[in-house]
Amino acid sequence: MSTSAWRRLLLGLCGFSLIQAGVTVWIAFAVSGSLGIVRSTTSPSFVAGTPGGPPFVDRVTVFPYGPAVRAGLRTGDLVDLRQLSPADRYRWIFEHFWAGERISVPVVRRNGVDRISVTAEKAPVRWDSALAYIGWVWVLLFAALIVWRRAESTEARVLGVLLVAWVLATTFQPNNWVTPWSAPDAVVSVFGALLTYLGSALFATYAMLFAPPSTLLRRGLAWLSYGSAAIAALYGMLAVVGVWTMLADPIQTWYSGVLPQVITSILPMLFPLLCALVTLAQTSGAERARMAWASTSLGFLYLANIATGVIGTFHIGANPYIFLIVNNIAIFVAPVGLTYALLSRRLLDIGFAVNRAAVFSGVSIIVVGIFMLGEWVLGTWFSKASHMTNLEVSAALAIGLGFSVRAIHTRVDGALDRVFFRKRHEDETAIRAFADEAAEVTDDATLLWRTKETLEMHAGASFVTLAMKDHTGHFGDVSENDPAIVALHERHKALDLQTLSTALQGEFAFPMVARGRLVGALVLGPKRSGESYAPDESHAIMHLAHNVGSALHILFLAKVLQEHHLGANL
Repeated sequence: MSTSAWRRLLLGLCGFSLIQAGVTVWIAFAVSGSLGIVRSTTSPSFVAGTPGGPPFVDRVTVFPYGPAVRAGLRTGDLVDLRQLSPADRYRWIFEHFWAGERISVPVVRRNGVDRISVTAEKAPVRWDSALAYIGWVWVLLFAALIVWRRAESTEARVLGVLLVAWVLATTFQPNNWVTPWSAPDAVVSVFGALLTYLGSALFATYAMLFAPPSTLLRRGLAWLSYGSAAIAALYGMLAVVGVWTMLADPIQTWYSGVLPQVITSILPMLFPLLCALVTLAQTSGAERARMAWASTSLGFLYLANIATGVIGTFHIGANPYIFLIVNNIAIFVAPVGLTYALLSRRLLDIGFAVNRAAVFSGVSIIVVGIFMLGEWVLGTWFSKASHMTNLEVSAALAIGLGFSVRAIHTRVDGALDRVFFRKRHEDETAIRAFADEAAEVTDDATLLWRTKETLEMHAGASFVTLAMKDHTGHFGDVSENDPAIVALHERHKALDLQTLSTALQGEFAFPMVARGRLVGALVLGPKRSGESYAPDESHAIMHLAHNVGSALHILFLAKVLQEHHLGANL
């Protein structure tokens, strides 16, 4: 598949996921309901076993002042789910209710089974849930950016799909996706379980893209990740099928117990994390920097899920809502770490594009915010004025903001540079400044020394080599027929030396051109920090290479003329 096709496909997937996340947030704020009860936690991704009792008979704890207690349910009541319809049983077990929905609850009492009608009420949205919703949107925007800018990279594509699968899996969980139709909701929850463990498998796949060839340990951890993810996904599907058909109670039968819960709740998250950590230990340079930041950001989410599984599996005393809070915070923290890596650590080399996007977004937010605030203030002051007066005031405000956009843009740009990009822009400015000064240097040895010093200091290059053309058919120690030299001759563009079989030692080579002809190659080694060279940084180095090449060529011609003049005088 071509790069453009990958880009369209993945951007379309990101767009769909963003719409899905928006619908899910609307469900949470507008229609998601609760009966006001607490029961053993059951979901396609996590099960806390409950000993004793017949299958599909729940002992409940009732919230004070909730709809269940007002309807007559009491803490300790047994609810016989066998007498519910498949749809109601699914909603009950997965705590999946539509606000205003009425469910007839069969409660076991001494005199038999009483039917108590309970109406679900609108469930409040907790602060940690709102934080997770912001994290969803943030993650999807991040995924869209990396597949837009780096669709040709397998690494970027896998990371993008991983992030999308993670968000979709969360939005499709039964407690997040609620509609009036239980059967389609059950199918969606199965799909959500499959996506949950697809994301786990993709984390291992992402790790395997680094430090080739992979070791036996890494391959073993990757296959354990795939196997545990497949088993857990099958479990998630069977959990829903078992509830709907009443063939197996997810809390009782073979779903409960320590071993099944370790296999389905802990191992699918643990193996990919271990695979990533082993890979990190085997990488170096720019690969290690990219792997470290991605693993750290996503690893926090995986650790939160592992901790949740361990606490629930081994019945470590803790408030069950702590699990949800920790996981929701992790959902928010992960994109924060990825974004910091993107901006400050140059993850995937697209920080400059993010800077421009951030400036545009900041300007838009400030302008819209000022306009809305001004509208409100002026509307309060001129509340008794005529409609025409209000229009005139609004127009004046809009015109004033229009003339202020440039000043706002400058201030936002400066603020972002100070926070995230100050060092980068200072280094880029220093490289370009020296490039402009190169023509003023009159000694070639000094010019070569200052070029190396500038790039080692401001580009962070581990070494700098200038392979200049001589009269013996060589560029330094390399033949003019070397593949890298031929490519620089042909394209006059920066060259990734890792893609060629060349005698030039380094990471990138930049053409040194004078009067349209290649006079040398400026070769940079890997960065000392292990990061990659950013596009804006590469443009500045290219500018320096051209100017230094021209200056050295002029100094060479001047020396030849001087020698010719001296020879003629003799």
